[in-house]
Amino acid sequence: MNLPLEGGYGDGDYALLIDEIIAPVAREFVPDLIMLSAGYDIHESDPLGAMRVTPSGFAGIFERMLALADELCAGRFVAVLEGGYDIPGLTGSVKESLLTMLAEPAGRERKAPPPLRREEIRRIVETARRVQSPYWKSLSSPRASVG
Repeated sequence: MNLPLEGGYGDGDYALLIDEIIAPVAREFVPDLIMLSAGYDIHESDPLGAMRVTPSGFAGIFERMLALADELCAGRFVAVLEGGYDIPGLTGSVKESLLTMLAEPAGRERKAPPPLRREEIRRIVETARRVQSPYWKSLSSPRASVG
C-alpha cells in the first residue's frame, strides 16, 4: 500500500498512518511475517527526505510493527536497513530502533506525539480509506481517532 507524503511530516503523523491505515489492513490480511524496509532518510536532519521523524519516532514505528508481528504472526519480524544520509541521525535512529527490538513487549509501549500536520494527515487518511476501502473492509468506516 502506497501512502505518498510530501515533506514536513513527523513522528505523530507516521504513527497515525500506521494506527489508522496499516494496522487495520494488516489485521485483515493476517500476514505470516512482517517485513519493514527501514529507511532512515525520513529523519529530521536527513538532507534528502524532507521529513521530521526523530529517533523516538523511529522507535515508535518499530514498536507498532513489532506489536503487529506479535499479534498476527507469532512475532515474526524482519527489518532491512535502507537509506539514511545524515550519519548522526542515522546512528541515533538505528540505535533506538534496535533497542526497541530488544525490549520486552511490555517495555515497548509509547504514546505517539500529536501529528505535526493534523489537517493534511487527516485528508491523507480519508483519501487512503476511500481509495482502499473496496479492497479492505477494515477501512470502510472512519475511526474516531482521526483528526
